[in-house]
Amino acid sequence: MGISISAKLIFGVEYEELSELENLDEMLDDGDLDYASPHYDSDRCEWRVGIQLPYKISGEEEMVSFIRKAKREFERLTNGISGRIIVSPNVM
Repeated sequence: MGISISAKLIFGVEYEELSELENLDEMLDDGDLDYASPHYDSDRCEWRVGIQLPYKISGEEEMVSFIRKAKREFERLTNGISGRIIVSPNVM
């Protein structure tokens, strides 16, 4: 069993900013929302949660399009909570 270290580009927020959502853990378990774990075996309260953005994007228009789509989806899933772009380590 090894440790996997990578990074994620996410449109979202810190887990605790969504703690009022009744179905947050269900959305994470079902894959509706993605997360990044900043260090090995971190508690959920330390995760960054949101919509993962692709790493390989060809150009400004495509990047803006992905961000807008992620923003709409994130706000729909979280009942209007405003997110932001987060670059986070993801240690598993």
